[in-house]
Amino acid sequence: IEALDSDDAFLRRNVALTLGYIGDARAAGMLAWVAANDPDGSTQAAAAEALGKVGGNASALSAFLKLGEDYYQRNANVLAPHMYSDVVWHWDGNGLASRPVPRDVYNDEMAQKCFLRALRADPTSLDARAGLARAVAVERAELDALAESGEDVADLLAAIEESSVAVNLAGPQALDRALQMSVASGDVIGGVALVRASADAAQAPTTGLQNALASKDAALRTEAALALAHIAARTSSTASAAVVQTLAESAGREIARIAFVIDADSGRAQTVQAGLARMGVSAHVFGRGAQALGMLHRVPGVDCVLVADTLPDLTTFQVIDDIRSDPRHESTPVLVLASDAAAAEELFGDKAQAVVGDAGDLSAVEAAMEGGLAGDRAKADQMAAASAEALAQLAVAGTNVSAALDALAGTLTRRPDAVTLPAMRVLRAAGTQAQAGALMAVLSDDARSEEARTAAGQALAAMFTRGAGGGDAAAIEAVMNSSAPLQVRRP
Repeated sequence: IEALDSDDAFLRRNVALTLGYIGDARAAGMLAWVAANDPDGSTQAAAAEALGKVGGNASALSAFLKLGEDYYQRNANVLAPHMYSDVVWHWDGNGLASRPVPRDVYNDEMAQKCFLRALRADPTSLDARAGLARAVAVERAELDALAESGEDVADLLAAIEESSVAVNLAGPQALDRALQMSVASGDVIGGVALVRASADAAQAPTTGLQNALASKDAALRTEAALALAHIAARTSSTASAAVVQTLAESAGREIARIAFVIDADSGRAQTVQAGLARMGVSAHVFGRGAQALGMLHRVPGVDCVLVADTLPDLTTFQVIDDIRSDPRHESTPVLVLASDAAAAEELFGDKAQAVVGDAGDLSAVEAAMEGGLAGDRAKADQMAAASAEALAQLAVAGTNVSAALDALAGTLTRRPDAVTLPAMRVLRAAGTQAQAGALMAVLSDDARSEEARTAAGQALAAMFTRGAGGGDAAAIEAVMNSSAPLQVRRP
């Protein structure tokens, strides 16, 4: 396929004929393009003949768009296990040249090729721009994750940095189309990457951001809320109640736990997802094993995987073995979902931590995650701090953040300053007597940092000034007369 970019018409003609003899449908888009656009008539004729042999009956644009989406989703028709490569090819002017790529991003590289060719077929195609932006954004996120896990991907990161210009040039409409596609397909990693890109590009809440805000995935909801808060602050507008509520939930979340549910039985999968949500676990649901594995390799920190005993594309054994082959997931608890628990236990007992026979009883899942995998507290703190900071900016700008006040007050006694300081700025701007007790606890605690105690005093003083209460007068007087630093006693 790459050799069809040669300047040699004789070579292009023979390549087209050879692709017809091979009969692989992945060549349809390029053959359709050559049949319609090659400057050499005999090459056009050879490509048209070959196109019929590979079953191509769509335009080059349609074929490229479908192939790009198939690669992006790691669909088995383009990426069965034997279809991966260690390199991607290109024509460098004098011949074929290759570039090594990790298996984890091979599909994204191939997807980008397809969407770029779709743009060559139709430079105005919104779907092509959206597809390209999506593939580039996700590959960047995947490479960052690989780098964090210790893999040397510096050269690829430099290359994708150049491609990242495509995300910015795609335009807000294409970015939002890409985001809607990610949310609809359950592609959380792609969704998060595109939400972050949209935060700077959008001038108002978009359909994609609103869809992401309504997602069942807590991380994607939080990223969307942060983006919408950023847009509101930048445009001097008011954020919605849903944004405030989501940021409040994130600010109060102490542990970020992630599970993958791989099950073609949508009813059972949704029951498991709902049960995990009640346990504070964000669950990603997939109906096919290959799709789930593709997404799993994009997420370095997964606390648990639940896989059905039967899947439409891979065996459960294949899924478990693939998970265990990745050093990042070799210790991740894997449980099997089965309607016949006894039979599944006999079959998978030495492969899985447990078998879940009743989707409504997830005690085995909770036990598996308690075995040393309590979720990512650092990530939760990071998102909580960002959420509290966003709420502080919204409160100062005039957004009604009253729905978040109690959740923010609840963070004050057990979270680090990175979370509590912006939380107290919100309470300073909008707090009520109901949160005064939590602020007093910080102000009176000699073990807390001077910065935290000062922020608590400032919040109480501001509440008193605007007539919203101000804490226990005797306790405040005790702090004023104590040996606390002047900065603490001054407010």
